[in-house]
Amino acid sequence: MRDSSINRADEDPPSPESYGVTSVRAPRKNMMQADYHMHTILCKHAEGDISEYVEAARKKEIPEICFTDHVPAPNGYDAINRMELSQFPEYQKLVAKVRDSQNPTVLFGIEADYYEGCEEFLSEFLPKQHFDLILGSIHFIGSGDSTAPTR
Repeated sequence: MRDSSINRADEDPPSPESYGVTSVRAPRKNMMQADYHMHTILCKHAEGDISEYVEAARKKEIPEICFTDHVPAPNGYDAINRMELSQFPEYQKLVAKVRDSQNPTVLFGIEADYYEGCEEFLSEFLPKQHFDLILGSIHFIGSGDSTAPTR
């Protein structure tokens, strides 16, 4: 017997009412409360100056943003998508440069990727920083080589 709470790709998604929701407020046109997943050029897969991101958020009326570059990995894990540990002070300075923005509010964060073997470094590194937000993520599963993840 199929679990009725699991939706197949060829079926319509369940309605809010099926979960006991009696009213759903439609969001305002183009309304976004915040963007907490923004990278700088230090991640090697983002483009533009950090101030351009702040200005774009202002124009789109996004009241709060958070820069969350990938946490450095001292063992070279996925080096093509993250800053080097030696670049972390530069990341702090980049975000500090735009933190005085009142519109939008700018937060300082990090994307802490989980991969096998990262626990010791993350448990020592993260508490020493003064992040407003730590965004957890898992990007790669099952890679035997921690420096060259499979996609």
